[in-house]
Amino acid sequence: MNPMRWIAAHPIKWAFALAILIVALALPLFVNSAERTIKYTVDKIAEAFDIRPRVMVDNITVIEPGHEVREWIVFKNDSIQNLEWKHTWWGSEKIIKPRGTFTASYGFDLKASAFIVNFNSKNQTVDVSFPPAKLLAFEMTDFKTEYEQNGWWNHMSKEERDQVINELRNQAKHIAENNKLAIKEAERVMENQIHAVIQSAGTKPGVINFSSPTPLPATP
Repeated sequence: MNPMRWIAAHPIKWAFALAILIVALALPLFVNSAERTIKYTVDKIAEAFDIRPRVMVDNITVIEPGHEVREWIVFKNDSIQNLEWKHTWWGSEKIIKPRGTFTASYGFDLKASAFIVNFNSKNQTVDVSFPPAKLLAFEMTDFKTEYEQNGWWNHMSKEERDQVINELRNQAKHIAENNKLAIKEAERVMENQIHAVIQSAGTKPGVINFSSPTPLPATP
């Protein structure tokens, strides 16, 4: 039978067969394109953060992470702390009031296993999970004694001065560790950074999550 006559006689069958042929030809191209997009995006992320994350597609692990650990500082906050220390012995009182300036550095302990990039095939977005932001470094950048008074027979010793400085540092560090505004700011900065990297790869950012890692599905 003449093929043209057959097509004319069976238009529905012909359309169905043509659709199957198009899908069969296009599917490998689509898969290869998706693989290239994933690889390119992951390479951009690994380059930006100097660590290769766990890679997932629709919450299924496809590439296991490495064993790298990186401290990624994204935000620094300066603060001034004061302390008043007194000691009385036999009616003789000594006082010291130190003042310190501190720099707190906030960011992420980027263990590869807790740094997860998930490609969502349904809406074509890239979700990223980070561990929670936290205080990574803390240092005293300036110190001075605002006021010091010795008692008549109760003088300040070097050991006591060192103790007061340590108390001031510990007080300031405790405040920095519990500074929720600074931690939120670190997460905001990181979210902007990962958005920029994902967009530079030509993909669309999805949900950016900051939480402790949870058990993940095994690699299929």
